[in-house]
Amino acid sequence: MAISTICEHCGAGLSAPDSSLGSKVNCPTCDRKTRVLDSEGSKALLEKNERENERSEERKARLDLLTRLEKEEALRGGIESSVRNFQPRAGTRHGRLRQMGSLLLGLSWVVFLLLGLHAIFDFIQQLGLSHDGFDWGRLGGIALNVGITLIGFAMLRIAAEACFFMAESGDRQWDIRALLLDLLEEQSRQGEN
Repeated sequence: MAISTICEHCGAGLSAPDSSLGSKVNCPTCDRKTRVLDSEGSKALLEKNERENERSEERKARLDLLTRLEKEEALRGGIESSVRNFQPRAGTRHGRLRQMGSLLLGLSWVVFLLLGLHAIFDFIQQLGLSHDGFDWGRLGGIALNVGITLIGFAMLRIAAEACFFMAESGDRQWDIRALLLDLLEEQSRQGEN
């Protein structure tokens, strides 16, 4: 009686005698030595081959996307040669955004100090000049100055953090792209070999 099995290398079906179960025989299609598997082993091998095919199709789709993006970028003026090689110590490509963030951060502290000092001096003046009692009407103006100070400080800080976040995100995107381009080049080199 014969066992139906598949070749481990080419996936072609073949039949072998019962006595050859677990041993190696020549595949009639690719002429390579393959192990004779039982039905469960053949099923597991088929599932494994299907998973590998799905992974290779997914890789091929990603590489096609990278190739298309690279061609589109070339039409718009080309990619710098430094981008094609991942350089983690190359520094930021978004220096202006980082400078803007630093400027906004410094400006936020200047606003906080100047407007805050103004509010403090108003409060001290209110305490020192008023012998009759505390003028609650003037306190509302001081509270308004403090509120404007805090809102201005918060808005400038948020803008500074947004600049830093956009610069960091942009650098990460460039690094990922450079790594993917290196991967594409390496796979094309391996494909040529």
